[in-house]
Amino acid sequence: MNPFKKYCISFVILSALCLMVIHPVLFYASLGVEDAPGRTIDNWFRIKEAHANSASGRKLFVLSCSTALYAADTSMMERELGITSVNFATTISLRKYMFDRIRTSLRSGDIVLMPLEYHLYKDRPLEDEIYVYILEYDPEYFGRLPFSEKINCVYGVKTSFLLKRIIARSIRNEYGDDGSSFLISKHLNVNGDLTSNTYETMRYREPTVTPQQCFTNDDVPGKEMGRSISEFVEYCRKSNIKLYATWPPLYPVTGKKDFYGHDAEVARNIKAFWEANGVAVLGDYRDAFFEAEDCYNEASHLNDRAKPRYTRHLIDLIKPYI
Repeated sequence: MNPFKKYCISFVILSALCLMVIHPVLFYASLGVEDAPGRTIDNWFRIKEAHANSASGRKLFVLSCSTALYAADTSMMERELGITSVNFATTISLRKYMFDRIRTSLRSGDIVLMPLEYHLYKDRPLEDEIYVYILEYDPEYFGRLPFSEKINCVYGVKTSFLLKRIIARSIRNEYGDDGSSFLISKHLNVNGDLTSNTYETMRYREPTVTPQQCFTNDDVPGKEMGRSISEFVEYCRKSNIKLYATWPPLYPVTGKKDFYGHDAEVARNIKAFWEANGVAVLGDYRDAFFEAEDCYNEASHLNDRAKPRYTRHLIDLIKPYI
């Protein structure tokens, strides 16, 4: 073998081994940094779980990622349905973790309504902040993970992200922004609904070029995410918890009033997935379509003017099952 080629191979192997050793050390060293996004998420969960734990009877949970946080007014649902209602959504795509986290608040007889975002059915790696959040704020959960998942948790974070956290701590003991995002916890009501997504503060900007389809060409549902959802369905079934799926709000960026081609296939696959798991899908996806002016900062995030309409839609869907 060419000596230079041999040297290059040896260097790559040695570098990889060093990184495998150094990475977990950097991960450990990055813990303890004041993290604005992490602290905010933790505060949100405390608010949501406190309301859930204050109830003596049955509860209704609305579970998704950021879509329900912006679009569902569970305080309105609680008043009209006469059942303690909790918005268990957050802004970050927690994926499998949110199915595990909500179990600590669920009790026999509770109801879960899931308007999962379309993209949430796809397999995607977790964001760096989520791995760190689990270690920082929910170490008990990390301790319960199988060894293989613990390894994935530690090595799933980019080394560059860890270095930024360590440098930030040495400079100002805080990673992220100036801490102003901590204030967002003040914009949650006791039910866990976001109240700051007003029409006056921000408006969605439509794409300058109209896309041909709403969704990317990925398998829906993805193998990994499909397994996580199916496991949660089985948990609810065994725990006497009623679970219903429905459609998230969306402004179709194609400008059309229906899904066509690949987009229609995505909707069909989602419905077929739930039905195969024995879960009823409430409503029609077209009934959750909105206009661009109804959106806050994304095509699936509603502002305060449109939120009551979507909430009324959810109330009408779930009322027969309360």
